[in-house]
Amino acid sequence: MSSSGAGGGASVQKRAGVPSQLANLQQQLRESSSALLENFSELVKLSDCDNETSILNSLAIVQQEHLEIQARTLAIVRACEKLSEVTAQLKTMLVVNDFSQINASVEEINKQFSTQLKANESKSNDLEQSAIQILNESEFYMQSGHT
Repeated sequence: MSSSGAGGGASVQKRAGVPSQLANLQQQLRESSSALLENFSELVKLSDCDNETSILNSLAIVQQEHLEIQARTLAIVRACEKLSEVTAQLKTMLVVNDFSQINASVEEINKQFSTQLKANESKSNDLEQSAIQILNESEFYMQSGHT
C-alpha cells in the first residue's frame, strides 16, 4: 500500500504542474499563431505588385523582395513546426492526465460494485437463512405428523 501512496504523491505533483505547463503551451500557441499571421500578411503584401511598378523596379529591389519572401516563408514554416510540436505536447498531456481521471473513475466504480456485492451477499445470506428456517419448519411438521 505504501508504494501506491508514493505514486499518488508523484501524481499530485504532476497535476500541480499541469496548469503551468498548460499556460506555457497556450503562450507558445499565441506566439506561433501571431508569427504565422504576421509573416503570412507580409508575404501577401510583398507578392502584391502592380505591373507598371514591377517593370520599373530594379533588379536589386526584386532580389531584395525575393530574399524577404524566402525569409518570411521560412518563418511561416518554423511557426507551423512549433504549432505541430505544441499540438503534440497538448495531446500527450491530455492522454497522461486523462489516465489519472480514468483511474479515479475506475476506483469509484470498483467501490460502488464492492458495496453492491456486499449488499447482495447480505441479502443472499438472509435468503439462505430463511430457506433453512422454512426447511426446518417443514421437516418439523412432517415428523410430527401434521399434514
